[in-house]
Amino acid sequence: AMTLASAAIWRYLMGWAPSMALLASVPGSMGYIVSISMSMGADAAKVAVVQMSRVVFLVTLLPFVIVWEQGGGALSLAAPVLDSPLMVAAVMAAGIGVGALFTKLGVPGGMILGAIVASAGLHIGEIATGRSPDWLMNGGQILLGSWVGSRFVDFNWSLFFRIIVGTVLAVGAALLVSVAFAWAASQWLGVPFGAALIGYAPGGQEAMVALALVLNVDPIFVATHHLGRYFLINMSLPFIVAWMRRTEAKGGG
Repeated sequence: AMTLASAAIWRYLMGWAPSMALLASVPGSMGYIVSISMSMGADAAKVAVVQMSRVVFLVTLLPFVIVWEQGGGALSLAAPVLDSPLMVAAVMAAGIGVGALFTKLGVPGGMILGAIVASAGLHIGEIATGRSPDWLMNGGQILLGSWVGSRFVDFNWSLFFRIIVGTVLAVGAALLVSVAFAWAASQWLGVPFGAALIGYAPGGQEAMVALALVLNVDPIFVATHHLGRYFLINMSLPFIVAWMRRTEAKGGG
């Protein structure tokens, strides 16, 4: 639904070709989508700028939406129980090991997802009972934010401003859809609104997991949803693109 809402903006309001509208609207898997854009002869630069811009808008807007919906309480944290330095080191070592394994197996975002899984296993099994101290968590968030931000090296700002109207409208349409589904999940399934919104948001997995950590939202819930979407996109998009290429080659629009 998010993809269709965004693609409709690009197709019918901005006049983009159907394939371009779709590729600019599919959430996540930016490198994969840009490579497909190039193979189709589409304007890969525009697709890349739209994909990158969506992450910027979402990381900026989602915290305000979540805090507003929860009455300003999304950032409040209970008094933390801290793990010992030795346990923190053990959790980090386990995270590095499982993350490296996930990366070797080709799991998208393998290092961050593997570290989350390792830490979750240790905490669920009550081997570790607390969390890392604030100074270490803040340092980790700075590193993670710097890594996510480094994806915007050589960002084409001139192209961004030329298509900013379409970008704002398309991101807005997709965000409204995700808010609607997150609200439905929170009302009917008892899922916390913040977790549902970040889990459903059309953003990159790494950026959304980082946002979940900052907003005290369950990162495993968020990562699982984004990982599921990643596999769905990678399994379905080649067939959709092949169909679109045949249709456009025949002049079918």
